[in-house]
Amino acid sequence: MKDKIQKILLVIFPFVLPLPIPEIYCSICLALFLVGLFFDFNFSFKSIKMNYFLLFSLLFFFADTIGNLLRFDFSTLFFKDTKLSFLIIPLLFLGKSNLLKKNSLLICNAFVFGSLSYVLYAWGYIADFYLITAPDYRTFSLTDGYIVYQLYNYLPGAIHHTYIGIYIVFSILILLNHIKQNRPRKYLNLVMIMILGFSLFYIGGKGSFLLLFLLVFLYLISLRKVVINILFVLSFFGGLYLVKRWVVGIRLENSISVRLDYYKCGWEILKENWFAGIGAKNFSEISALICNNDVFIPHNIYLRVFVANGILGLIILLGLIFVIAKDAFRKKDWVYISLIIMLILGGLTEDLIYRQQGVLFFIFFISLFYMSNKQSKV
Repeated sequence: MKDKIQKILLVIFPFVLPLPIPEIYCSICLALFLVGLFFDFNFSFKSIKMNYFLLFSLLFFFADTIGNLLRFDFSTLFFKDTKLSFLIIPLLFLGKSNLLKKNSLLICNAFVFGSLSYVLYAWGYIADFYLITAPDYRTFSLTDGYIVYQLYNYLPGAIHHTYIGIYIVFSILILLNHIKQNRPRKYLNLVMIMILGFSLFYIGGKGSFLLLFLLVFLYLISLRKVVINILFVLSFFGGLYLVKRWVVGIRLENSISVRLDYYKCGWEILKENWFAGIGAKNFSEISALICNNDVFIPHNIYLRVFVANGILGLIILLGLIFVIAKDAFRKKDWVYISLIIMLILGGLTEDLIYRQQGVLFFIFFISLFYMSNKQSKV
């Protein structure tokens, strides 16, 4: 009975993370997960051994504090609450590594079913709109772009398309890995992959398509099937055309031009503040002075940390990424490697680890995979 309660506590958070609920409830579920970790009251700080992952996670949490001290700025926050996960999760996970290794598959499956639940909820909303709420308003079509518009603007509790897109891609990778390792329910996994993959075109961000294609291509390379790889490359370019022509219905130029403006503004700020940055709370004020723009959203984790915390903050972030990337390639865990690639590439166009939805996802699963070894893959 005790083990069952503990397992329930361990799956609550990964299941609700992709669900359309307020972030406060997601944080409560994370607290329940941590209760599950210590449900046996067996924890000792002696079991925590300092390593580079823990070191750089702590440094990243304190990057704002370090930047403030270097600027002699005591008027702004010394750390952001969204970064608390970088302090808490790696520290506690390292103290319960054996339990996490034992339940890693269960935790990942819970996340997959959470993502699938979000997808079914989204399609349920679309069905309600076309069949009940406004049956005569518009003819149902999968190719006119209106489904994308409706889900993006009106889905109650919707998760930002960038993050739900990443959740769906990661869920597909987990299911593909189940098939690769010949786990049971192969056909059920295939059905879920098709549902998630199809839904990604309507629910996820534009970058999610590219990440999925790239990571699936790497997956196929790992299978060493030459003919399949060639067919996939050909279908990739055809798929891109279909996405742009019929499904997306949104011009790429707008999002690209906005990002370029922010990148230029960031570069202008860095010319005079490259050493210690300007502080996370001073973005609007400084960008208004330097760029004549009171809104500065970098859409790039590297630029954001550089502008906020200076060169030392950037070094800390790059050091953290290097440590986890080295660990992933050393373990040759394909899902783990894909997760790091998602962070590295996705971080070029989005502030992935500066919003709660991204912070919780990446630090949670990176910490989980860091516990794994060659004999304990997800």
